[in-house]
Amino acid sequence: MKRIFITLIITTAFLSSCKKMLNQEPKDTTYEEKFWKSENDMKKALAGAYASLRSNLLDQDYLHNLGDMTLGSEYIVIQSAPYFSNSDWNLQVGKFEMNYLDVFRNWSRFYSTILQTNLMLQKLPLVPDNTFQDDPVKGRKNIAGQTLFIRSYVYFQLLRTFGDVPLVTTPDPNPIANKPLARTDKNLVVQQILNDLDSAANCLDMSYEVETTRGTVPNKASVMALQAQVYLWRACVIKHPAFEATPDMDDVNKASALIEAIVNSGLYGLAAPGGKIDSIQYAKVFTGNSRESLFELYTRYAYNEGSNNLMPIKFLRTPILAKTDYPSLKLGASYVNNLFPRIVQVGPNPEDTVTNTDIRRRVFLYDADGANPIFVKYSNVIYNNPNQQADPYLDNNVTLLRYADLLLSRMEIAVYKGQLGLAYSQLRDFRQSRNRPQMDSATFVSEAPLSYNRLLDEIMTERACELFMEGQLYFDDVRMKRSFVPWLTPSRYNQEGFLLPLDPALFNNNRLLVQNKYWAGKI
Repeated sequence: MKRIFITLIITTAFLSSCKKMLNQEPKDTTYEEKFWKSENDMKKALAGAYASLRSNLLDQDYLHNLGDMTLGSEYIVIQSAPYFSNSDWNLQVGKFEMNYLDVFRNWSRFYSTILQTNLMLQKLPLVPDNTFQDDPVKGRKNIAGQTLFIRSYVYFQLLRTFGDVPLVTTPDPNPIANKPLARTDKNLVVQQILNDLDSAANCLDMSYEVETTRGTVPNKASVMALQAQVYLWRACVIKHPAFEATPDMDDVNKASALIEAIVNSGLYGLAAPGGKIDSIQYAKVFTGNSRESLFELYTRYAYNEGSNNLMPIKFLRTPILAKTDYPSLKLGASYVNNLFPRIVQVGPNPEDTVTNTDIRRRVFLYDADGANPIFVKYSNVIYNNPNQQADPYLDNNVTLLRYADLLLSRMEIAVYKGQLGLAYSQLRDFRQSRNRPQMDSATFVSEAPLSYNRLLDEIMTERACELFMEGQLYFDDVRMKRSFVPWLTPSRYNQEGFLLPLDPALFNNNRLLVQNKYWAGKI
């Protein structure tokens, strides 16, 4: 992965705040008195925080491995050894205790991002007003809002992955002398996230001053979308953790209000004349900066951020990717056959059939009717050596929050509220907007009344159709408690077996840490 150049000033200043208990090596800095003196310094620091977040989520396919590889071989088939090891097969079956999975079990690098943001929030009020190009109050609020959003996103990722995690919100002036810290109760962590997002929302506007930054720079809507996810997680997983439990309705209603505010703003979502979105405009969503985007990682080739090793490129082969006849990954049978079947029966007689015209089938699959369709949701390829068509890079931004996710969460919320008819109507409209033909009731929604669980199953299926390879389906399944992930049984779920174990290295010199209960004695 190529990266934006981040000055040594930022790196050394930030990493000097790392704590022993986070398994980071503290570094002295000689720049403390010269840095943090202007708005420009803060913008450089903010660029460093974004680079750190991007690196943490994308290195070694962290985002897609946890969010998508965990769905199992029915969705992703690992074909080629050079890019993969036994660790990847272990991820597919939930064996997080096995060797070579340290990158997933160790939270240390995420705390480097957190400690960067903590230092920024401490130094920002001290920057002189006369160094700001425009209004210093507005300038400070904008930087603070983005910084709080980044910190909140990282903590939410840690919360969903590990449960209780150390809560650190201030930089440490003396990291060498600092003693190890224990994990903080998840209820306190989630409340800190929500408090930070409240503050971030008060700092940012709903609109973008520069349209080219749409999605890659968080605004108020980005904050609200993340906050809605946090409320739903707390409602379903933290407050009512049993697999059989229904969610806490107070938090569900808070998430609902946030989503409705974004929907009613009219600032997001693709145009849908006649109730159907245009497939060409829809395909552009996965390049980046569209009206679908609420937050995405900027990973464009022109700015040295393209990826030559991110998971989506490993599905590509000729003729999409030159000189590649045998890709490392291919789609499992369930992805095509269950989500985008080739022929859809719509009538009582065998001859009453139509081809599946779902625009996602055309946008996501090349040679959809062939024996081995290619997954091309992310396939904007640029060759570093164009004459030889060699050294390919993906020139697609990586989506973390988008409008379709909100619409699907809206249906989920309607089910929790007991508004089953409304949820069904919203699901039907969503499917029609993608030009999905009415399918038979054995697999898809029919006109018959649906139960609470059946509707949630349908919504989870639709999330898989829409959001596959966006790094979140595993966490959606944990929240919605659908058993969509085959190895996450209700029994394992009730032992918090959806959480990852802590890497044994984290316990070195930290007697205060304890292992997640499902993994005690297993690692």
